[in-house]
Amino acid sequence: MDFLRDLLAIIHANLVDFFNLDWSVVLFKKEYFAVRAALFLIAALLLVIFWRWRSKSKSSYYTHSGYLVDKSYRPGLGYKILTLIPIFFLSAGAIFTLVAIADPYTTQNRQVQLKQSREIGYLRDTSASMGFRYHNTDKCRAELVQDFLLRLIALRKDKKDNSFYATFSYYPYLRADFTTDNESLLFNVATGPMVTADPSAPQSHPEKFILKKFDEIEKEGGTDLALGLEAVIKVFDKKEKDDKKIVGENKKDLSLKKRSVVIVTDGASETDPEEQFKGLQKRGIVPYLVFLDPDREEEIRIHGIDAPQIKIAEALLKEVKQYGGESFLATDEATLDEVLKRLDALHAITAGSKNYIIEQHIYRLPLTFALLLFVTGLSLRFVFWRYHQVV
Repeated sequence: MDFLRDLLAIIHANLVDFFNLDWSVVLFKKEYFAVRAALFLIAALLLVIFWRWRSKSKSSYYTHSGYLVDKSYRPGLGYKILTLIPIFFLSAGAIFTLVAIADPYTTQNRQVQLKQSREIGYLRDTSASMGFRYHNTDKCRAELVQDFLLRLIALRKDKKDNSFYATFSYYPYLRADFTTDNESLLFNVATGPMVTADPSAPQSHPEKFILKKFDEIEKEGGTDLALGLEAVIKVFDKKEKDDKKIVGENKKDLSLKKRSVVIVTDGASETDPEEQFKGLQKRGIVPYLVFLDPDREEEIRIHGIDAPQIKIAEALLKEVKQYGGESFLATDEATLDEVLKRLDALHAITAGSKNYIIEQHIYRLPLTFALLLFVTGLSLRFVFWRYHQVV
């Protein structure tokens, strides 16, 4: 019963589409084949008619018995009309079968908006200084960065980015490899460490280091942005090797910025990352640096005024711009909100649109109607058969 119900539903749907179709826009792929089939049927029909005409006597009317039937007993006009009705349905069925054989189809124009696919790396500073209080607030830098990254990634939910997440202090750590699963990336950011530092960090920086829970790793907590960026380059290189992409495609038009890395740091790096910025530029990877203005007095107290951490922090903003990126100085929470909107806008480039012509083959519609005509014609022929006069 389910099969019969489904079959009737399909027939009904096809018939509705058949009668609602604008046949003036229908095109045919194999009309030459349908014409040949029609000529063959017409030739066969003419041959049958000719054969019957040759076999029948001109002066007599014979039926099955072979006896001469008087004209008064021969079928009248009404009977002849009834016998023509099934022939009409069968002929119409043959015509629509030929229409189906011609492979009719319609065309539709579809415009598709094309967006550049994005490969985005998120590189987060988790050094001990990220546990410091942020500008006379009750929050540390790491907590602000956590909220910032979660909101930025959440904004990208419908952008279908292919992204990864890494952190660095002294050493880099890949927390989540390339994925298009936005929820998975958010989970890794939310559950990953906000700070990786030596267990003595709170005692070494009293009143400055206010983060209560952090990853306690012996002799960790420094900042080496150069190693962090080196890890980012390796992740991109591995991805490129795995899917056999050509770096040159990105270099043809860097304005499209198909690959990028978002770096969030306080800038107090122990090693100058200039060589790594050159490597990013060479690969067509655009760096976006979110620079949380460090506590300069505390950094000088810890490292000394002539320490590389102090000099590199001052030069970092210029280096990013020099090698094709952009930098954002976040001095308070309101500034971070503006940076968030700006970064999301930079990664929302529409490349253009493309028109597609789609062919929709509709041979099933005339074929369904032809089958219905055949069934109707044969049924009527069976019904009228009982009135056939035999002598």
